[in-house]
Amino acid sequence: MPLKYGARAARSRTGWTTGVEAVVAGALTLVDPVGFAPLTGRFYRWVIVGGLAALLPRALRHRVAGAVGNGALREDVLMKLMLAGRSFRRRLPVPPVYTDERVRELSVPVQVLLGARSAVHDAQAVAARLASRR
Repeated sequence: MPLKYGARAARSRTGWTTGVEAVVAGALTLVDPVGFAPLTGRFYRWVIVGGLAALLPRALRHRVAGAVGNGALREDVLMKLMLAGRSFRRRLPVPPVYTDERVRELSVPVQVLLGARSAVHDAQAVAARLASRR
């Protein structure tokens, strides 16, 4: 997969895809990226519960934030923005899981930072997979 210098940086669930297309300064750092393992049922539950909790009144939403593990629910401005955009229809494709061949094609140093309690995937399984592909 050809990598290009310059381009853009991304902080989202598509950050890995963007990173594959654009490398800045000849190296790539991925923070809890998708694409190394399928998205889990835990992730989808986290999204659904967080979305429903976002509709709660402020005081209750702040209390629920800790229980559901979603600190963004305490960000009142972010919740206003989310509610303002709820009628916007967007396509949210499920990112593909990259093959071992595709991962080996990277020609620059890659640093992968995984969250121990990630809602996206099993961090230990992803770390083991990447360590075995060096």
